[in-house]
Amino acid sequence: MRSTTGIFSLLVGFSLLFNIASASFMLYERDIEPAEIDLQLITNELDLLDLDLILLNATQFNITGPELDAPTLVAQINQEFTTLDQLTLGASMRVMACFSANGPATIEDADGFIHLAQTGYIPIIEDMLNRTEGLHPFFSKDAANLASLRNDLRLYNHSNSLYLANLTIASAPELLPVVRNITANITRAFQETLAVYGLF
Repeated sequence: MRSTTGIFSLLVGFSLLFNIASASFMLYERDIEPAEIDLQLITNELDLLDLDLILLNATQFNITGPELDAPTLVAQINQEFTTLDQLTLGASMRVMACFSANGPATIEDADGFIHLAQTGYIPIIEDMLNRTEGLHPFFSKDAANLASLRNDLRLYNHSNSLYLANLTIASAPELLPVVRNITANITRAFQETLAVYGLF
């Protein structure tokens, strides 16, 4: 009887330890998964797009090689906008799924995410939009290129607006000032670019 009781106590102890470990893992997962990974993927794609916009601008001054001709770069830019749109829509849905399952993100949950947003995502998306504005004269020379870029901007603005709105919904009250400031800055940058292309 003593032996059976000891085994039972040991099993209960292991079960409790497993539950504590599982809870800690869930908190750890919530800290970095999936929102930070999604944001990092979006930031990486924005970086690629920004580089191609730099190279496209350089083609106007004949300082790139033949392998980086304007038509190739325009095609890559269109594909990168499409990828950004898809990544952002996926990230938006995962933000809402996490919110539905776990409630609003606390400061501890969102600390790394906000750092990544402020040091990577925000400056690169603003830089990308500025470069897109600067290339308006180039895209305006070709009706097909202009129509394609206008469509890219329209779609990405929609998915990004949804993403930012869902991040706001999923944030705890104490985080709202930071999130709203991020949203306001990016929305303003988008509006300026959309206005240049006659979309706002």
